Amino acid sequence: MHMEKLFRDTFVEERDRVWLATHFLDGEAYRWWLDIQDNLNTDLAAITWTRFKELLLAHYFPTSVKRKMEQDLRSLRQDERTVAEYEREFSLLLHCVPFVVRDDEDKARIF
Repeated sequence: MHMEKLFRDTFVEERDRVWLATHFLDGEAYRWWLDIQDNLNTDLAAITWTRFKELLLAHYFPTSVKRKMEQDLRSLRQDERTVAEYEREFSLLLHCVPFVVRDDEDKARIF
């Protein structure tokens, strides 16, 4: 999330985002990236920023957690919350499981 903000605020080009983000990886995350680089089947030029985020989330964000967040998103109700509070919770969950919605119509239906 912080990297996304940095990229927007400093106008970092799409093609430079993976290189810049991996520069800041440390410890286990950096070793994970080195393993990807060392894999002979990996076409590093084909790893876009979107693909990099998918790989990172797949490695560090277990499927069970994604399923739970998807369930939380689908069962989210406004109840006693203000619209702003509900929208904030909805957006947070949606950011973590963006695959749940295909388009704006789908997003509006779930909201």
